[in-house]
Order: sequence, then structure tokens, then C-alpha cells
Amino acid sequence: MARTLTASAGLMGARLLAGPGGALASTLPTSLPGGDETVASLLPSPRKVRESVARMVNFGPRLTGSRAHNRYIAWLQAQFTNAGCTLLSADEHPLTLWQAKRYGLEVLGGATPQIIPVSSYYPRSGQTSSKGVTGRLTYLGAGPPVSISPGDPGGVPAAVALYETSMESWLSAAIAAAGTSLQGAVVLIDLPLPLPLTTAIFAPMADYDYDPEEPAGGFTQDYKRLWITNGVGLEQLKSAGAAGVIFTFDASAEAMLGQYTPFSSEGPGLPALNVDRDTANTLRGLAAGSPTVRLTLYASREPVTSPSIVAVLPGDGSTDEVMVVNTHTDGQNFVEENGGVAEFLLARYFNALPKGKRLKRTLVFSAVTGHMAPNMPQTQGFIEDHPEIIARTVAAITLEHLGVSKWLDTLSNGYYEASPYEPGGAYCSTTEMVVPLIESIPEHQINNTAVLHGPVYFGIGGAFFEAGIPAIGYLTGPNYLVQITPNGSMDKLNDALFARQVAWFADLLTRYDKMSAQELRTGEPTVVGA
Repeated sequence: MARTLTASAGLMGARLLAGPGGALASTLPTSLPGGDETVASLLPSPRKVRESVARMVNFGPRLTGSRAHNRYIAWLQAQFTNAGCTLLSADEHPLTLWQAKRYGLEVLGGATPQIIPVSSYYPRSGQTSSKGVTGRLTYLGAGPPVSISPGDPGGVPAAVALYETSMESWLSAAIAAAGTSLQGAVVLIDLPLPLPLTTAIFAPMADYDYDPEEPAGGFTQDYKRLWITNGVGLEQLKSAGAAGVIFTFDASAEAMLGQYTPFSSEGPGLPALNVDRDTANTLRGLAAGSPTVRLTLYASREPVTSPSIVAVLPGDGSTDEVMVVNTHTDGQNFVEENGGVAEFLLARYFNALPKGKRLKRTLVFSAVTGHMAPNMPQTQGFIEDHPEIIARTVAAITLEHLGVSKWLDTLSNGYYEASPYEPGGAYCSTTEMVVPLIESIPEHQINNTAVLHGPVYFGIGGAFFEAGIPAIGYLTGPNYLVQITPNGSMDKLNDALFARQVAWFADLLTRYDKMSAQELRTGEPTVVGA
């Protein structure tokens, strides 16, 4: 049963939650810590953060293995070198680079020939020639709404799995009922997306919650997010003879535009496009007359390799132990993925510390590739490629999606900024390392953040937990997480929060450097209680 601490002025919105087996953690601090002003001045300002993130965004969407991605990786390597790090030989990983060149939808016949606005393409779903494919527009229906239990400890992965199962079952029945009518058709399907989630989906995994905007707490925030989906149905539709498919989402045109979703699936060669709710209404009306449409998804496929970065910043020489800071490099905009920017800002900070304040342990910065492509090793690849580093690692922190404001998409308000703070989760091993984590969140004003435990670890940091390494995996998941826009969604960057998050991670690494490997690795769960 959850228990709420009496909040002091410094802890409004902080809740230490109960879990099975153990005693509650020590009393949390009630004010921001003091500190050495000289040391603090080495941390980046919001302005410096914005400049660095803008430089990353200016490379363009950094899709795995693309030229923009390669240019960003080269720049990131230079930043690590300038920050005093030694670069290890890059770990190259092969993949097929799939890039859309042109996509669109046209009604060719009937009473109203027209060009239909398309929100985005389904990545790697399949491609057409430059002339596209033509077929009758055929409405197959609406997928069943998904009933999700907020108390499911499986979290987001379990919700996606439930969606996939229900859609596959519904599609089988719908295709059977349609018979031969789908042969050569461009099929229109309403998806039950975004999934009807709230932050309650994280409640079973939560040990602590800090949200000054909602001091009563409760895990009741809207968490309908357009990136929470996975590929489903293409193989079934291709087997039924469809020439292409149009998926509709229950989302506004602004929220849907440029959504690179599903971001890491690969289809069986059936081209697919995504549209918003208003366009869906138009298409359903047109489908009643079975007009001929042209669907175009002209794309290239190219075998390439993509490198993962490993940069090493030595400690003071008193120990051979290592702490790993991990992220990935590929992404679409300012948030996906900006962890590399945070990494080199941290490297600069620790490299600039005066003698006597340097960390004892060596910092290893891992920036892996492959999050935006299927079947890539990502963090597991780093672990397997560097057993000599892993053998000396006493703690690992994965950083994903920093400086993120919360944007919601509703019928009443449209697509709007609901808060400067998107809900964030810090998955943490249930050892003594959770105590500094909980202490530091209100100190650094990392608002709207929960400390979470397994058994499911979302994000690319999960491989460290599975390997038995004491770890934290911090990430957020805004609606625009994988959205490709002309400005890289820079209008949604909370640079002040990003700067505080860099200071927060610097503080955590400093605190963990003072803890023994035994303290970091062992002990009863700390943040629990009856």
C-alpha cells in the first residue's frame, strides 16, 4: 500500500512509495544543496545547452546509417576528444539503410480527383517505384479498442503486446470477411492509436514520485503517445493481395505530421502511409465510392555500416574501476537522441575539475548506434564488444531524451504544451544506489520524475540490468519523440531543465564515485515499506 511522506517546502509533490519487503529509505533532504561555486560554474548554462542541441539538430534527422547520422557521430567524436577523452576504435555494425525519397496519396478517379495530405510514411514497410502503385480505395474497418489494465507490471511493452495480439486477431477476421476484394486494393484501416494510456501504467513499478505540479500525486496523467506502437498487419494484408495500406490515427494533423512510426519495425514489402483523424474522415467518405488511388512510397535501400562510440575519461589513477555513461546517437529531432550532447558536456565538466576534485573512477562514455533500425545490438553490443570494460564496471547510467516539455493532443485543446515537464522515469537497481538517486531528484528540481524498478526495464539501458550491473536508466517519452519536423522540434526544448539534468547526472556520478563497489552492488531493496 502506498504511503505519502509529509512534504516540506522543498519536497512538495515528493512521494516515497511502498513496495514489498524492507524498510523505507532515510529522510530526504528538504533544500537544494550548497556547493563549490567554482565547480558549479563548469556546468553548462541553458544557453550553452541550446547551442549544442541546435548544432546536433542542424545535421538533420539522424536516421541510423544515414549521412546526417554519420556527420553527427563525427562531430560527437570531436567533442569527446576536445573534452579530454580517448576514443577507442569504433564498433561498426552492418545494416540496410532504408530512406524514403518521396511519398504521397492521390485520388485519380471518381467525382473528386485530389491530392490527399499524408502525415508520414511507415518506415521500412516496403517501397514503390517512382510512379507508385494504383488500386481501389477499400475501407476494411476500425481495429478494436484496446482495454489496458493500469496495474499491469509489464508497463508499456505489455500494452504494445496486447495491441498487437488484438489487432492481428481482428485483421484475420476482417480479411477473411473481405474475401477477394482486397486483391490489388489500397486498404484503409483505422488503428486504435494512440493507446488509451495514463501514467498509471508505471505505478506498479514506482518506488518514488516527485511532481510539484501535482503534489497529491496519483499517476493519473494523460500518456497517450504516438510513438507507443509496433508494426502489425502488413504481412497479413500482403498475403491477402493488397497493393498498399493507409493507417489512420486518432490524432490531429499537427501532432501526426512527420511521425516516424513504428520506428524500428520492418515490413514484408507492403508500402504503408499514416494519416491524421481529419484526413481519415475524408478517406472514409471517398472509400464509399471505391475510387482508384495512387499510393507512392519511393525509397532507397543501401547496405552500410554504422559505428558505436566509446570514449574514455581516466580517473585519478587510484582505482581501475569504471562507471559507464550510456546513450544512443540516432534519432529524428532534438530529443531523439540528445543523450550524446549530455555526455560530452559531462566529459567537459569532469575533465575541467581541479586536482583533488577529480573522480577516482574512469568514466566510459558509450554512444551506441541502431535504435532506429531493426535487429541492431545497441547496448547489448557494447557489453559484448567490451568485456574488459564491463568486468571493471561498478555502475552504469543511461541517459535518453533530456530537456523535454509535455505536449498533449486533445479534441478540446488541440496540440498544445501542457507543462514544461514531460513525465520521466529513472529505472534503478534496488541496491543502495537508489538512495542518492531519490535524494538528488528534488535537490535538482527534476520535476515530474518517478523512480522505477523491474521486472521490465524500458529503454536502451535495460541490457545493463539484465547483465547484473548496478544501473540507472533515465528516459522520457514525449508525443513528438520520433517526429520529423523542419525545426527538429526545437520549440519544445526546455533548455533550463536540460542544464539541470546535466548537473543532476554530474552530482550522481560524484556521489556514486564515493560509494564502494560493494555498496553499489549489494543490499536489500532500499525504497520499500509495508
